[in-house]
Amino acid sequence: MFTSTHYAGKDLNTEYRNGEPWKKVLGPVLVYLNSISPKEDSSMLWEDAKEQVINLLTQLLILLRRIADHTFLLTIT
Repeated sequence: MFTSTHYAGKDLNTEYRNGEPWKKVLGPVLVYLNSISPKEDSSMLWEDAKEQVINLLTQLLILLRRIADHTFLLTIT
């Protein structure tokens, strides 16, 4: 399942040299559910999902930088 293009497309396909043992660690995994109308181009679903991952990783990077800079404050409301 993790070494085919079925779930992630060609962008995330893993390749191994002949005889190389499978020892890759894949993850974390994000499940994002999106939808479009039947009249829309279905390839937009994949483009939207990739954009959502970029947004999520950008937010995570900002949070990690704040923690590293000791400017992150935890507030309980």
